[in-house]
Order: sequence, then structure tokens, then C-alpha cells
Amino acid sequence: MFHLMIADDNPHILQELSEITDWESFGFELVGTFSNGKDLLDAAKKDLPDLVITDISMPIMDGLQLATELNNLKANIKIIFISSYSEFDYARTALKLGIFDYILKPVRLNQLLDITGRVLDQLRQEQLLHFEQQKTHSQQEYYRKTALSHYVSTLLFYADDEAHIREELSQLGLTVAPATNLVLTCFALEAPLDTHNKLQTYNYLQSILSYDLKETQIIPMLTGNQQSAFLLLYRDQELSVSDLLAKVCLDVEAKTNLHITMGYSSPSENFTDLPVLYRQAQEVLEYLTQAETTTPIASYSDLFMAPTVDELQDTSLTMEYSEIVAIMRTYIEENYMNPLTTNDVAQHVFLSPTYANHCFTSECGTTIFGYITQYRMDKAMVLLTESEESIARIAELVGYSSKTSFYLAFKRYTGLAPTAYRIKHT
Repeated sequence: MFHLMIADDNPHILQELSEITDWESFGFELVGTFSNGKDLLDAAKKDLPDLVITDISMPIMDGLQLATELNNLKANIKIIFISSYSEFDYARTALKLGIFDYILKPVRLNQLLDITGRVLDQLRQEQLLHFEQQKTHSQQEYYRKTALSHYVSTLLFYADDEAHIREELSQLGLTVAPATNLVLTCFALEAPLDTHNKLQTYNYLQSILSYDLKETQIIPMLTGNQQSAFLLLYRDQELSVSDLLAKVCLDVEAKTNLHITMGYSSPSENFTDLPVLYRQAQEVLEYLTQAETTTPIASYSDLFMAPTVDELQDTSLTMEYSEIVAIMRTYIEENYMNPLTTNDVAQHVFLSPTYANHCFTSECGTTIFGYITQYRMDKAMVLLTESEESIARIAELVGYSSKTSFYLAFKRYTGLAPTAYRIKHT
């Protein structure tokens, strides 16, 4: 139903115009009556009308001023002038303003209904045209996104020329600014959101990301198998990818009751690195889904880092496993409240992350990353039951940069939300 507003400084005429016919049965909803143009304009800024019937001569703001302001708001608002003046100057000014029609007082019902009937026909034609344009645009956008996904997916296996890739992306409607970070994320759900249309799943995830961060976008990876992945693009250098993905995980769980696990790569600014980023994300997801861990999100730097010559020292390799692991455990227990990765722990004992993880897993039965999570969760459970600190403060005390990331990790680890755990155990 189209919206109608009426303005006239004469209260009797205003009432007569509002009651002259059953506007709703005629296709219009009368959303407001006003004694001057300014009041109508203020209301129109909050809720644009489709049709305005207004007197020309009014205090504060007359009909001609009102028409000018309404045209600035929306060019296709239909305006019908009503006036007791028959001078040609008013009609001529009205025509210059693009007024739909002009009626002299006293208003005759048949004449008013004839004019509003023509307004209604024109509004319906414009509405139908707009619908068809939107439909065409939606179809074009769907095909563009599909083509973009297919193209970027090919880069997972072969990407050799950065300039050529960016030119192709630009033709597909994606212009990537310099210093844009690329992070490839592989994820697994307990059950697919839509097995027949993977793009539907990605559109859902994109809507969550768009809500959390306006300048972040995802490109779905159509890998041709059961694995799901997407490319995350962002420019905010301070962005915590883990915290952002934690929000996505929580939203998915809240709306679908499905657990989602995500592994993501190291960041890069080059599309030619996509094959490497894809393998990194795959390795992390495989570890999270196959190892005995409740961690829902991890990055490649959390778990694996390629060893370098500088990181390895021959004297360290002669140490006993127990001595190496004891030093690493002590380091974790003294620094769990700070940002901490596998690489940080490995560097502390002058080992490559791969060898350090091997030592730690052989001795403790869990990876360095798994032990960090376990130790943080144990500390959090103590704080929840033995202190009155807020959940946000506890998250900070055990090394999480956001309450959301802590909430998700704690719920996966204990099966309870932090608040529910505190109530149950105190």
C-alpha cells in the first residue's frame, strides 16, 4: 500500500480531505495530516510518502517551498496542489516544480479521485519497473559472484602472475586495494547449511561478517569436494582474525545449533600465494577435526611453522625430551595470560616449531597449542568459581583478546557457557 500525507492550514479542510474517501480501499494509507509544510517535511524525512496533497498558501512553509524540499528528498514523490487561487502564476510555478496536478478549492470528490487514480496507476507502473530492475540486478549479481568464486577457486591450484590476477578480478567486479590482507579459511560443520547450494552458505556467512565488520568480505571457494573454504579480505591491520571468526562461529551456532570448526592460514597480500594458504588452512582444519581437541578455531601459526636454519641449534637437539618439555611447560604457565603461539614457545627453547611440537606431544600426549588452551581453560574455571571477576575480565586474565573468543573456547571445552558454569559450580 502506498503512503499518503496531507497538509492544509485550515483544520476543517484538512479533516475534509482526510475523510473525503476511504483512502485504504483506494490503495493509499494515510500516514499523517499536517497544518504546515515544515511539519510534513519533517515527517517525510523519517518515512518518505508516495503521494502528498498540500495547500499552496500555508504559514511557516508554503506548498511551493515544500515541493522544492520534497523533490530534494526523492524525485518521484507525487504532489497534488490545492489552492483557492486561480492565478496562472501559481499553476506555472507548480508545473516547473514537476507537480503531478493542480486542483482549485472547493475540492470536488470526483475530480480528486480521478487525479489520485492516475497517480495510483503511475505508482504501480514505477513499482513494477523497479521490481523488474531489482530482479535483473539480483540475477546479474548472482552470476557475477558465481564467476568470481569459480575464478578464485582456480587460483588455489595455479596462480603465477599477480598483475594478471588482479586485472581478471577487476573485470569480475572485485578491485583489491594495496595492503589488503588475504586469509584463507577452511571450515567444517556438523551438517551442511545447504547441500544443494554452497553459495547460500557463503552468503549467510557474508551477512554475519558484514554485520561485524563493514570492510571485511569473503569470496567462497568452490573446491569440488565436501570441503568448504572461503577467502577473507580485510584492510584493518589491527584486526584479530581469530576474534572475528569466533563471532561467526557463535552466530552460526546460535542460529543453526550446529558446531563449526575453522582453520585459517597465515596472512598474505598476494593472490599468487593462494595455493600455499590453501594447504595451510587444510592442515589446520584436518588437525582440529581429527585430533582430540575441543578448540574450534586455530591459525597455521598457532600449530605449524616451517623450520629455518637459524631456529635450530645443535646443542638443543641433544637435550632430553623431558628437559625440553619442562622448560616449555614452565614458559606456557608463566605466560598463558599473554598472546601465545606454538612459535613463541618453540623460540623460547631455540627449536623449530615442528621439532618442539614433536617433543611436546611425545611427552604430554597433546600439542603445544592444545596445552595452552587446556591450561587457560583450567585457570578460567578456577577464576569463575573462586572470584567475582566479570567474564570479560576473566577472558583477559587468561590470555584472550576478546570475550567472544573466550566464550566460544570455554563452551567447547566444558560444554557450558562461562556464566552457566559459574552458577553450576558456586
